[in-house]
Amino acid sequence: MGVGNSNLQPALPLHALLQNGLILTPNKRLAAWLHEQLIACRVNRDAGASNQAAQTVLCLPAVIPFSTWLEQLGNFAQLSGLLTETRLLDTNEELILWQQVITADPPEGLLSAAAIARECQTAANRIAQWQIDLASYRFEISSFVDGAAFLEWHRAMLALLQTRSLSCGWQRQLALLALPAEDRALLCDCVSNANLPRNASTVVALYGFNSLTPLQNKLIAAFSFAPAPAPASTSASDMAADALHFNAAACSYRLERKPEAIAIQPCQIAQREWQLAAQWAAGIKAREPGARVAVVVPSL
Repeated sequence: MGVGNSNLQPALPLHALLQNGLILTPNKRLAAWLHEQLIACRVNRDAGASNQAAQTVLCLPAVIPFSTWLEQLGNFAQLSGLLTETRLLDTNEELILWQQVITADPPEGLLSAAAIARECQTAANRIAQWQIDLASYRFEISSFVDGAAFLEWHRAMLALLQTRSLSCGWQRQLALLALPAEDRALLCDCVSNANLPRNASTVVALYGFNSLTPLQNKLIAAFSFAPAPAPASTSASDMAADALHFNAAACSYRLERKPEAIAIQPCQIAQREWQLAAQWAAGIKAREPGARVAVVVPSL
């Protein structure tokens, strides 16, 4: 279970984000919250301007989740004939296929194909996200019984996907990354036209990411626009030593986080872990009544 404090503030002021054309967030909830903040920032800024300026149409950057951005890139790539036409599986459909592969070649003493399928699904995605070459580590992986079984299931899963013209999310991302530069430029234009008004700034920025995987970094670099210019003045607090830095080709962005925002407390029982998470969240709210707190329980 991951516990995080979503009360993250940009080191750059919100008005700096107004210069961007497209802002990517980790999830829909943060995208909706940031959109509200940008509207309030724009309204407050226009309130201090002249009456004529305040009556202009409210133009804001588009704020969408990172997953939506990837989905748009993949859809436009298929519609344009840049990728082989396959049906993209959702996570539940992918899990069912993993179960089929495992039950077709079950290990001795199999207790739960669903549990093993979930582990295989997670492992395959992490291998792709962290750009691990399985061939380079085949000997080490095969030295373990579970590792050898996973290699066989992984090979069978890839063959099954190809036979049925299906693809997983990580496969689609790898295929997008392999496109030539001119095709990637075409997809950038398609995504820009789908989300932004004509003649809008085509700058892409990230907001709210704790970290990026190597594959995500490469995708941002491959499908990025020019970085947004930083404002002329930056306060001393913006240069805090505990700020998190992101320096991808798409942006150079900084988020401040208090050192106590994330704590780790090992637990043997799930219920105890939930209790500690609730106590942690209550403590945050007691110290900072206006804080926004998120507790993520993947198993629910």
